[in-house]
Amino acid sequence: MSLRLLFLMALTPVGVILTLITPFVGAVILILIYFIRPEVWGMPSALSPSLVITGAMLLTVILGKTRFRLPTGSLWPMLLLGCMVNSSFSALISPAASFQQTSDFAKLAVMWLLIVLVADSPRRLYLLLWSTVGGVLWLIKSAIYFYVTTGAPRVERVGGQGSGANYMSAMLLLTLPHLLFEAFESRSKFKWLARALVPLWLWVFMLTGSRGGLVGFVVLVLLYLLQSSRKGTATILTVVLAGFLLFAGSEVYWSRMRSITSYEEDESARSRLEVWRGALDLARKYPLTGIGLQNFVLVSPMYTTSRAKTTGEGLEAHNTYLQVLAEGGFPTLIVFFCMLLGAFRKLNRVGRDPPSSGDQAEPSLWQIRSAVLTGLGAFLGQSFFDSNFHKDPLWWFLAFAEALAWVAARQPSAEARGTAPAALAVQRAGTRT
Repeated sequence: MSLRLLFLMALTPVGVILTLITPFVGAVILILIYFIRPEVWGMPSALSPSLVITGAMLLTVILGKTRFRLPTGSLWPMLLLGCMVNSSFSALISPAASFQQTSDFAKLAVMWLLIVLVADSPRRLYLLLWSTVGGVLWLIKSAIYFYVTTGAPRVERVGGQGSGANYMSAMLLLTLPHLLFEAFESRSKFKWLARALVPLWLWVFMLTGSRGGLVGFVVLVLLYLLQSSRKGTATILTVVLAGFLLFAGSEVYWSRMRSITSYEEDESARSRLEVWRGALDLARKYPLTGIGLQNFVLVSPMYTTSRAKTTGEGLEAHNTYLQVLAEGGFPTLIVFFCMLLGAFRKLNRVGRDPPSSGDQAEPSLWQIRSAVLTGLGAFLGQSFFDSNFHKDPLWWFLAFAEALAWVAARQPSAEARGTAPAALAVQRAGTRT
């Protein structure tokens, strides 16, 4: 047994005690543990820190330490879970794999609820965003080590839930907006740290060589320009970021990007189009129940003439929405879309205008809302080229959106209502007259 595993096992009881004292600490620990993934070190599943800490957080709810409330958006995870159970009973090849994935999603739904319950202030949401950044730094450490020791043009085996280059790019896109708004839109004492991390994020992003990541990056830039309170600075920064990618990107990186327009010559791109057509065919054949979760990878070889057919390797759909459609049918996809639209609708109602410099509180609802909205948008843009439905951070950020709406509803300020300070001054003047 490794020393790091023994060290983590010794720290787990400490984490439980801290969680029982302050349940919010449990959410921070769960986010960090997700990226470290101690099971790869040989951690027994019964002693999994994630399982133990989650149990401690649930205990605080039972004991009344954490105030229970049913969030308005909780209908969608419950409906999704029902759709998944229905699909599992109708699984085409492996009901066991489908039920296992459904069980994993039930854990995600519990995590979603716990985050919503404990993230009851702007500062706590702000700390959770920084916790996610800290976890991605752990992945970046692994990516740099892989790059230096292997000399490979693309980073792989970075750890986390997926390990590969596309997963790495998705995590970078999800967290980069927080660093951008922290670095260039706030008066936080951590803004210089954020400014130092932005180039690191961009460099590792290029090392991923992810074509879907480039699509997500374009979405990120557009949303950042729309959300920014300093349009001039944001425009200049966007040009700098684009220039950084243009001139610092390696030949390997840009050769992969060029393959987007010449996909016939690239086996990886060609096989994706084949499995997309396969997903649409399966949705046509099984529109109500789909083929069952985790079953697409089992049937995908029959739809490919390139990589999967020659190697026998099963492929995911490499498109979150098509995979949800093929595996869960139209009901599951519709519920998923409703949950996403509900989250963006709630974010759109919160702090749409930045607070005036004299009244700004740190962290502001506007800054948190902008980071979550932009990160989610970029992640979902990248998800057109990767299967991300079961990635935990997606559900964290959906929980952040739900929690932020609840926090804003209990802060009767101009920022929380999305009312510009100038408009509020006019309202007050009208009241006095």
